Amino acid sequence: MGTISIIGLGNFACRIIDELYALDNTEIFIADRDRQKIEQYRDKVKDSGILDVINMDVLKKILPEDTTHAIVDMGHDNVEPAILVTHYLHDMGIENIIVKSQGDANAEILKLVGATQVILPDLDAAQRVTQMLTSSSLFDFLQVSSLFLMAEVTVKPEDTGKTLLSCEFRKKYRLNVIAYRPCEGNELCLVRSPDFALIVGQHLLVAGTESDIKEYIGTNAESNGAAAKAKKYKIKVLDKLFRRG
Repeated sequence: MGTISIIGLGNFACRIIDELYALDNTEIFIADRDRQKIEQYRDKVKDSGILDVINMDVLKKILPEDTTHAIVDMGHDNVEPAILVTHYLHDMGIENIIVKSQGDANAEILKLVGATQVILPDLDAAQRVTQMLTSSSLFDFLQVSSLFLMAEVTVKPEDTGKTLLSCEFRKKYRLNVIAYRPCEGNELCLVRSPDFALIVGQHLLVAGTESDIKEYIGTNAESNGAAAKAKKYKIKVLDKLFRRG
C-alpha cells in the first residue's frame, strides 16, 4: 500500500490517524490550514502540510505521488470545501476517496464529484441504535457494504440442541455462522465445524445480506424471560453509548 493522505483534520480524520498509527506500518500524509492541529499529529505521520487545501495547484504540488487512499474531513459547516477537495482529488486520479459528510443531500453531491465512499457518522449511529432497539434478538451489527452485513444474533428456540449441519442453518436462513459468544460479555470464538452445537442463550456472529438477517431476527420468537433479558442488555449498551458521547 502507498501513502494514505488525510485532507482536513476533523474529529473523524483524527481518529483515523490514531488507528493507523497504532498499526505501525502505514505511511500517512496530513494537510490542514490549522497549524496547531498539524503540530499535534506531526509525530504520528510521515509528512504534513499547512495549507489552504481548497487551492488545487497547491494540493497537487504537496500531495504525495504514491497516494492510494485519500480521506477528506473538513469538519462541521465546511460543505463546499469538502466538495471542492473531493473534486480535485478525483481529477488527480486518486482511486479511493473517502469523505465524511454531514447529510444525505451532501453525500449525493460528494459521490457525483468523485467520492468512492461517503461516511455519515450520525446516520450510521442512528441506524445501529434503531436496529438494536427494535429487535430483541439483535445485539450488534456491522454494515460491510450496502447489502452485506455481519450481525450478532441469538439462537432461535427451534434450533437449540441441534448442530449447524442438522438444522441446515445455511440452507434455511441463507446465513453463514462465523463465530459464537457463549454468554453476554464473553469473547467471540470461531466456529470451525458444521457439527457445532446450538444452545439456549448463545449469540452467533452471522454474515449475509441485509434482507436475510432482517428476516432471521424478525421471526425469532423468544420467551418473555429471554426478551426481557435482551432488553436489559440493550439498555446497558445504549447507556454506554450515551456516556461516551
